[in-house]
Amino acid sequence: MNQWLTRPESRASLLFVMLVVVIVSIGWLLQVILVPLLVAIVFYVLTEPLVSNLQRQGWNRSLIIALLLISTAVVFVWIIVVVIPPLADQFEVLRARLPQAWERLSELVINAQAWIKTKFKIEFEQVQLLGQVTKIFRGLSTSSLATISGWLANLAFWLLLIPAISFFLLRDYRTLRNALIGSLPNNIFERGLTIYHLVSSQLQRYVRGVLLQSLIMSLVTGAGFFLIGLPMAAPLGLAAGALNLIPYLGPLMALIPPVLVALSIGATVDTMILIVLVMVIAQINDNFVVIPTILARAANLHPLLALIGVIVGGNFFGFAGMIFALPVLSTARIVFSGLVAGCSQNINTNSAQNLQN
Repeated sequence: MNQWLTRPESRASLLFVMLVVVIVSIGWLLQVILVPLLVAIVFYVLTEPLVSNLQRQGWNRSLIIALLLISTAVVFVWIIVVVIPPLADQFEVLRARLPQAWERLSELVINAQAWIKTKFKIEFEQVQLLGQVTKIFRGLSTSSLATISGWLANLAFWLLLIPAISFFLLRDYRTLRNALIGSLPNNIFERGLTIYHLVSSQLQRYVRGVLLQSLIMSLVTGAGFFLIGLPMAAPLGLAAGALNLIPYLGPLMALIPPVLVALSIGATVDTMILIVLVMVIAQINDNFVVIPTILARAANLHPLLALIGVIVGGNFFGFAGMIFALPVLSTARIVFSGLVAGCSQNINTNSAQNLQN
């Protein structure tokens, strides 16, 4: 056992497991406010550079933060009063037309089955194939509606907490961070500071990068849906941008909302082809323009590991797990590498001292 602990990888693994247990325990204790806390952290990451820049120009930091939060609140009130009601009406129309969408989906599946049988001589059991496809669509729409309902139920609670947490993060985060890092023992202070800066800088790049990526995807797909005459182009674009936050699987999932809307209005096959074309153009722009210029170093993970992480995260934690899988894995990789380096340095230092003695 003592020999096992002399290896830096073993010590780092033990420390890493202990750290994960502590973080999970804190997360469990804070689960009631976890979503507002995460939203406030994202708000902090996005606005902190602006606040610090204005403070350097002589502005009072608390005043800057208050004005920023008031401006954000005004925008949200405008969205709730002006934007949400017509969107709610459109969603109600879509909900009423969903039975027609299932019927159109049945027709498309039957036609696809006939085409596959003619071209490739492959025959499926119609009932089984149609049942599986319908089950997938209904399951996704039901889970999405349940998720939206849960968000709406907690919205009032979140709207009270998010501004308060954001204010104190923007005002006091650096002081709290310096106090926590300063409390580390001298022999691990430098390593802890290095790990913090690596994790912090990479997570900030990732958050800003993926949100900008999502915004660009929303604009491109929303404009494309509008040009082909698809109803609810703006919310469908926002849905595509949000689903694009999920690596690898997101683009496929983003096809579901516009397809459901198209089916609900009895769209032709040509409209379906145009929807796919819009998504393909958006993905080409995302993969060949946005990702190389914005997200080139955001996560720094092997694609296979990232894909497995997304699937496992989605299986255990749903939509949120799929979104947070990459930053969690990236953070874990940085922390573990830092712990291994720190343990190796300590072992080498102790060995040198023993030789001198």
